[in-house]
Amino acid sequence: MRNTFRLLSGLWLGALAALPASALPLAPSPVPETASVLPVAQGCGPGWWRGPWGHCR
Repeated sequence: MRNTFRLLSGLWLGALAALPASALPLAPSPVPETASVLPVAQGCGPGWWRGPWGHCR
């Protein structure tokens, strides 16, 4: 009986782990149309880039 319980609980946990984790939010976050976000390349700023050791050039 104990082995049957372990087998069934293991199968149940395996089936639960195989289900996809839908992490989609129910509603999009409210972002204003005129957001003041400036896209930059690799976090260095406009006109700059990352060098071979990660420093901004």
